[in-house]
Amino acid sequence: MRNSFSSKPSTARKFLFTIALSASIFCSLQAQSDYKSAIGLRFGYYGNFGLDYKTFISDKAAIELIAFGRFYTGYKYFDLGGLYEIQNKFSDVPGLSWYYGGGAFVGLYSFDSSYAGSQGTAISIAGVLGLEYKIPGAPITASIDWIPSFALTGGGGFEGNGGSLAVRYIFK
Repeated sequence: MRNSFSSKPSTARKFLFTIALSASIFCSLQAQSDYKSAIGLRFGYYGNFGLDYKTFISDKAAIELIAFGRFYTGYKYFDLGGLYEIQNKFSDVPGLSWYYGGGAFVGLYSFDSSYAGSQGTAISIAGVLGLEYKIPGAPITASIDWIPSFALTGGGGFEGNGGSLAVRYIFK
């Protein structure tokens, strides 16, 4: 996901190691999805928004497809991406689960400025770490996640301020 925050590569490696270590600690939790598929809206920082579709391919594994953008004067971008997620329930709280995973995004961006490279295409790899709550008795799920990314093309490098709140309607 395209953002304006950059950090040193050594910080990115430390961050990814921390996520991997945290995920391995919690992997012992068991999960079974409370639904098969859901579609909804994604609301991010600074008024960014998009569409979100999540479907489970097994009891613990899901694919999340995201179309997300920012369309302000001065800086615009549109990203399409997919994430593979492992979902784990918290045994103490019905409907609450956490997930982690990774994937990739392809985006178009445009800056209103006079310097070279003010528009282009970006390809990024991303991780995801989030919480999801399935509202009991309702066909609604809400999630909040953090999606750090690393731009392989299009500049930007490591960006750690991606993430959103997603509200989805569950259908079977």
